[in-house]
Amino acid sequence: MHRILFVSIAALVALGSLSAQQKAESPANPEIEKTIINIEDEKDRAMQTRDMAVLDRIYADDLVFVNAKGQVLTKAQRMKEFESEKVKYLSFDQGDYRFHIYGDTVVLTGRSNSVVNYHGTVNSVPRRFTSVYTKLNGQWRLVAHQATLITE
Repeated sequence: MHRILFVSIAALVALGSLSAQQKAESPANPEIEKTIINIEDEKDRAMQTRDMAVLDRIYADDLVFVNAKGQVLTKAQRMKEFESEKVKYLSFDQGDYRFHIYGDTVVLTGRSNSVVNYHGTVNSVPRRFTSVYTKLNGQWRLVAHQATLITE
């Protein structure tokens, strides 16, 4: 029993230390945050209007996109969803952004309350998401995205 308590306390101390270390490695950078928000806004408009040129510019060639159903899509597959109109936003609401900046990589978390018709099924369940941007050849590109339904 004491051993379990000791291990639990050691794990909490380690997590606290890791959290402090991550904060030190991820200082606020309002300029980068503003840039990423502008790109997110541009991407969000492009998704709603199916502006393939904008999505092609923002999505990295090796994008890994994990939707709320747990399906893993490539850039080509995600783009095809928009081209074929299998993804249609009925309303768009996204925010509650949090940033973790590590040099030329930004991990952005947020909440989406958007209503989307996805392959014929309307989804109005809120989602938490993580988007990872990295600077490639001087341009911020979305390299990974993952969404999770909020069921509470």
